[in-house]
This record gives sequence, C-alpha cells and structure tokens, in this order.
Amino acid sequence: FRPILMTTVAMVLGMMPLALATNPGSELKNGMGWAMTGGLASGMFITLKLVPVVYATLDQVKVHLSQKMAARRAKKTQAAPELIPGEVSMISDQSSL
Repeated sequence: FRPILMTTVAMVLGMMPLALATNPGSELKNGMGWAMTGGLASGMFITLKLVPVVYATLDQVKVHLSQKMAARRAKKTQAAPELIPGEVSMISDQSSL
C-alpha cells in the first residue's frame, strides 16, 4: 500500500509544475502534465481500491460455487444409492419387460 501511494504522490507532485506552468510556450506542455497527473491518480485508485474489491468478490463467488457443487454432489450420491455387485436393480427389471 505505502510504496504505491508514495510513488504516485511523488510523481503527481513532480508533474504539478509542468501542469501549472504559465511561462510562454508552456501551454503545449500543460495538457501533458494534467493527463499524467490524472492517469497516475486513477491508476492508484484502481490499484488500491478496485483490484482488492474485485479479488474479494471473485473469492466469495468461488466459495459459493464450490459449496453449491458440493451440495449437488452430496444430493446425487444420496439420490442414487450404490448397487451391491450381483444385485439386480428394479430399473433393469422393468426395462426388460
């Protein structure tokens, strides 16, 4: 957290003289200064806030789906009991009729 924040803040503060300059001919570089400042700020926001939120959300979805699949597997094993070798099933007797 801290290295990302410190690096971004240092770059933004370094770009401020370029973005706020009023010297003759500086109007050509002002736009670049503001674009870099906005890009760095939005990149920092995405890195520090959005990525962890998306990761946590996807982790919750994974846990939910794995629980759902485990419940489905447990339900299948209870619904279809295992046959003992040599035992004739009622379904196979009815299909031969």
